[in-house]
Amino acid sequence: MGRLTEWEKPVPRYPVIDPNPSPGKVWRSFDLSEYGRIVLLTSIGCIVGLTSATRTTRTSSVFMGGLSGLWGSTTWAYMSTRNKLRGMKDNGLGRIPIETAHRQMRE
Repeated sequence: MGRLTEWEKPVPRYPVIDPNPSPGKVWRSFDLSEYGRIVLLTSIGCIVGLTSATRTTRTSSVFMGGLSGLWGSTTWAYMSTRNKLRGMKDNGLGRIPIETAHRQMRE
């Protein structure tokens, strides 16, 4: 795949807080909903591991289910927060018109 041209790049529909946030900034920008998502999906993973295991494999299944839930939910929360900072998702700062977004991308 080649480089994306100016018209193929995704256009932010919300005000951009940081066009290229560092991982540390993304982690610091987590809010309560991201932490809740991590706890909820990790718990669901543990429950699925517990209910789908036999008596001899129950402990390892709970561990792996919880680990899978933690990994998936953390990845989801990270991407969600990163897209909020980049202006791709609603970040609470309002929506900008598409014409203004295209003009900002060209500048």
